[in-house]
Amino acid sequence: MGFGIDDTRNKPTPKVKDLIKDGIVGLEDVTDWLRTIHEIRFFEEKVFDLLGQNIIKGASHLYAGEEAVAVGATAAI
Repeated sequence: MGFGIDDTRNKPTPKVKDLIKDGIVGLEDVTDWLRTIHEIRFFEEKVFDLLGQNIIKGASHLYAGEEAVAVGATAAI
């Protein structure tokens, strides 16, 4: 029996507190993920400010609002 996308679509998204309680992830992991999300956001805001002040020049594609995607994807690897 294989694992299909429908296996995930039919289940509710688990809450982080339940994942910690069930031992699936550790509190330290969750803390690290949140810290990384904040670091990415801080960096993005700084880049945006420096671009606006014309201190740095060039093209930039800001990732603001998508930090959890990057952190979650790398955590899953």
